[in-house]
Amino acid sequence: MYSWVPALSAVWTFIIHCWTIRNGIVWDDRAALLMNPDATGGRPIMETFVHDFWGQDITAIDSHKSYRPVAVLSLRLNHAIHGVSPAGYHLANVLLHSFVVYLFSTLTGTLLRKHRGDGSSVRALHMLTSAIFSCHPIHTEPISCIVGRSDILSAAFFLLALLLHQSSVEKDSTRWGTMLLSTLVGVLAALSKEIGVTVFGVFLAHEIILALSRFRPMEDEDDEDKQGKEGARGRSRGKKRGNGRSSPASRAKVDPPKKDKEQVKLETLSGMIRKLASHFSSSHAILRTVVNVSAPLAIIFLHMWLHGSHKLYQWSILENDISLMEVKSHRIMSYMMIHSLYLWKLFNPFTLCYDYGWACIAPVVSVFDYRNVLSLGVYSLVVAFGLYGGMLGDAIYLWAGALLVVPYIPASNAFFPVGTVLGERLLYLPSVGFCLGLPVVAWDLASAYLGTGKTRSQRKDLNVNVNGNNNNNGKGPNSTHGLGVSKTRLVRIVLAATVIPFSAKCITRGTEWRDERTLFEAAMGVCPTSLKVLNNLALTLLHKETAPRAGRLLDEALELFPDYPSALFNRGLVHFVLQEDTKAVSYFERSLAIDINQPKTRAYLAQSYLTIAFDMQKRGKWDQAAELIQESRQQADAAIKMGCMLPMVFQVRCSAGHELKLGEESLWYCDMAIQINDELKASGGDPNEMIKAENSHNAAALILRGLNRLEEAAERYRLGLAISPNSFELLVNAGGLLGDVQKPKEAMEYYSRALSIKPNSPELITNIGWLLELQGHLVEAKKHYQKALDIMKPHSHPQIVNNLKNIEVRIEQQMGIKNGILDVHSDKIRNEL
Repeated sequence: MYSWVPALSAVWTFIIHCWTIRNGIVWDDRAALLMNPDATGGRPIMETFVHDFWGQDITAIDSHKSYRPVAVLSLRLNHAIHGVSPAGYHLANVLLHSFVVYLFSTLTGTLLRKHRGDGSSVRALHMLTSAIFSCHPIHTEPISCIVGRSDILSAAFFLLALLLHQSSVEKDSTRWGTMLLSTLVGVLAALSKEIGVTVFGVFLAHEIILALSRFRPMEDEDDEDKQGKEGARGRSRGKKRGNGRSSPASRAKVDPPKKDKEQVKLETLSGMIRKLASHFSSSHAILRTVVNVSAPLAIIFLHMWLHGSHKLYQWSILENDISLMEVKSHRIMSYMMIHSLYLWKLFNPFTLCYDYGWACIAPVVSVFDYRNVLSLGVYSLVVAFGLYGGMLGDAIYLWAGALLVVPYIPASNAFFPVGTVLGERLLYLPSVGFCLGLPVVAWDLASAYLGTGKTRSQRKDLNVNVNGNNNNNGKGPNSTHGLGVSKTRLVRIVLAATVIPFSAKCITRGTEWRDERTLFEAAMGVCPTSLKVLNNLALTLLHKETAPRAGRLLDEALELFPDYPSALFNRGLVHFVLQEDTKAVSYFERSLAIDINQPKTRAYLAQSYLTIAFDMQKRGKWDQAAELIQESRQQADAAIKMGCMLPMVFQVRCSAGHELKLGEESLWYCDMAIQINDELKASGGDPNEMIKAENSHNAAALILRGLNRLEEAAERYRLGLAISPNSFELLVNAGGLLGDVQKPKEAMEYYSRALSIKPNSPELITNIGWLLELQGHLVEAKKHYQKALDIMKPHSHPQIVNNLKNIEVRIEQQMGIKNGILDVHSDKIRNEL
């Protein structure tokens, strides 16, 4: 066996996956890491053991019941080292996967040498299995996303437990220390991800393999080459003795073709049962079976106890629509079809998608659906493979079957519904059996049908015939099969044909996980009718330039599912981004009419109400604006009460409170908005959920002015302008404050800066007019008031109109105009007019 194969395989898999280190925090990573205090160290470490993978109380009705404390602790360790920087998490995933590849290659090498010998054919098979597993594209999802840590970690413990177990167990002997260590490692696999518990099922399968397997040495080209050389030496000696004729002694050494004594007979089912019964009558086998049954039962009992009264999560149509089908036969046929798709993904891992939820895969609702034939074919193939392996006594076939089927059972929906119809991450462990079995079966078929078609002993007999003539039949070290291809060259061809495209796919697929936009765009090519894909891609397009496309995608989603609250909310967000708040409100309200428990939707609805109210104030609709401000406050309060921690909702509550003159209470919400926003930035949160902190400082300053705490208000303006020196609102309001405290020169400096940003702002021009009026520049003030009203036409503003009237009266008084008589001292003012 080549000792360098495991290390080379691990290095190669690191090379093709190291590009994912540049990936960001995408999709489920946000919930598992950024929003999970257990993973970021925000909670006591012991709470990890009573929470689910996402940091939620596992007894809660809306908990997914995924208990993976070991995986969460590994994320916590990452966070302690480098915070939320994604590169460290991705590097850890790649290194762990490389270790998994090393363990796989070590395990398969051990099994092949143990059950097939140590010839060149076995070494070639070892290279093939290791190469395929090291670059199989089905592994890219768990490697490329941080959430995949649980799959990789579980697989590492799974394979390590298998290595320990198979080395500690023989038919009639057990090294109990090593076996109990394998049990402990198996428990760690189960605590990394639930699928890890299936390692104990493979332990039980190992007992069956011990009972049924026979040593089946593979045809070795090295042996045939050696035999051919010995035959040639024998003929040479015969020629020397008898002038070219073989001597009696040499003829005695060559037997005529005999009946093949090495031909393997298939065991009957009754014979298999007898072997199993004999094996399990052993005290060692009985004790091992007790351990291997007790351990998973204890783990399952622990799970159920932790779950509390809500044992299983109720999945919706978006995660697992098949589980909700009313007709049982339709569910069975649909799940059988999904099982065949899982196997097909292993054969053809070139069309990959992060989610296959509704309505990506149509369920089977008729017995005449052609997919039923494919499903039955897959089931027949798997059953036949297992039976043939058992009857043949081929341990490699049995190991491959066990490692493919047993880890897949939890994902099969056979015993309980899982949170996805089809998930590529769920094939990470079953791919171990696939990558072991496929090359072995292909090699055996090639040996049987591309060669002479004779058994190994028959080909040996043919190498030296009864006349002493060399009849190597083309079976030397570079011997060829029936297609004229040497085994060495065949191995090279298969390696190239597999490793090159598989590795290329791993690299391209890994880069598709770079960010959510690239991930969801790639998914559109595989599942264009998936509600999740349409909805999530639209979310990445919520910018002014791409919002129209987002709207079209969401319209497609709403055609599939008109009452999908999330799509309705996101459709409202499209209008929100385009500053079409009235349209946004209609979608937010429709979404809440379907599901009232949407704090985020309420938060955005509150913001839209407030924006519309401010616009109404500009148009002089004061009563309607006041009603909407009150509505905005109520929605913000409801969102906060439901646990919404968006900085925006606190900022809305702060601004609405200011408009409603709630004073000190509103100031607290301003401070909370700034604090939560700073925490979101520090944790690397979603930029779309962050606010402009200067706006909260602005609102806080306005509240402080209302409370006559002018120095504090001025400090808030300074803090806000330090963040955003060109904030129009801050400049205007800071100028107003300075005007109030009799600092007209400083106030005019702020107004001038603001005027360069928005030269036609009626509010700003009015404020400048007021400042000029305070300084006694009445004529200039009048011009500014009039300009502000001209800009606002056809609308008006009662305060500006009143200011204009008042200043006209003051101008008349200064001019001494009374009953048509001019004051002789008003020449200067008259000239200004």
